[in-house]
Amino acid sequence: MFLSKAGSAVKEGIANFVSVVTEPVRKLLFKTMDASNYNQMLDDLGKLLKSKVIGQNKAIDQIIKIMRSHFSNVLKAKKLGVPYNKGLMLYFIGPPGVGKSLILDTINSFLNLTSVTLGIDDVNEDRGNNALTARDRLMKPYTKDYGYMKEEVASNLARVISYEKSTLYTFDELDKMRYWDYNRQGIDWRELRRKGEKLPGSSMDEFLRAFVDTGKLDGKSTNNSVVVITSNETLNDIQDLESSLANRYNDCIVEFEPFNAESCAAFVKKSLEDITGRYYKKVNGAEIVWDEDSLKSYAQFLENLRLNGRSLSALTGHFTPIIDEFYSKNPKVKKMFLHWDKEKGADGVFVSEK
Repeated sequence: MFLSKAGSAVKEGIANFVSVVTEPVRKLLFKTMDASNYNQMLDDLGKLLKSKVIGQNKAIDQIIKIMRSHFSNVLKAKKLGVPYNKGLMLYFIGPPGVGKSLILDTINSFLNLTSVTLGIDDVNEDRGNNALTARDRLMKPYTKDYGYMKEEVASNLARVISYEKSTLYTFDELDKMRYWDYNRQGIDWRELRRKGEKLPGSSMDEFLRAFVDTGKLDGKSTNNSVVVITSNETLNDIQDLESSLANRYNDCIVEFEPFNAESCAAFVKKSLEDITGRYYKKVNGAEIVWDEDSLKSYAQFLENLRLNGRSLSALTGHFTPIIDEFYSKNPKVKKMFLHWDKEKGADGVFVSEK
């Protein structure tokens, strides 16, 4: 569900992989696309994501399915000599901290496209240009006052769109942008939900719907760009939208699952393997493993806490000082076992020789 390595190690691994596959991907997205390179590329992307992200195989399979369907349609249209004007969109939904951003970053590195990310903070920024909708906050030009002169400046999103180049566009927390519009328009979306009424599309929904239907943003060609939406919504939240919009999004939805005991165990176990391989086994020949019964109980405890990936990363970060302290007192030990004392809860992890 969440990448078990971080920082430079992740970037190095992705960079090494991208160095091999970047050229086929570029061919895939442009005029020389053919069935041989798009199928191989998607197979490789799926394997890469599953090797990096724990517990989200179902979401990863859905990503590959959506992309495969899109590129298959592009190739069919190409064979018939007609343009294919639909846009490729991935709509990531699920609780925070379960790997959405991490999968997005991996896809971005893999595709090697120019990227631009916009979020609710960009919508909240008032540039004094009378932008009354979330879409206008992201697209409308504004005036920059230098004191001695004033200059009309294009927004970052509008500027990138104007280049009409292949780009990975990310709209982070679309649900919050939608609620921003509702609040500005005086729409009580909570009351509508309580009554079981459908929610209207927002300015951002219409902006993105046009991309799905035409492959264009703001009426301009995006040249085989990819749009990714991230949101903390559930499938039920999507179905609360007016029907034509919900139906449009349904084909783009990728649902990320919350952590369960199995994925918590895999995450914790992989984190320990990283600690072992990074220092103890490499430098001192020492091995560290989880006692299987303790790991099972500990993973169930973590599931009940409903921790997300960021919280789990912080928790497993405490393993290193616990292991360091034990090893400093037992420098000749060659195998150590992690156990969990359930009476101590989150602080119950300890090390022994047995």
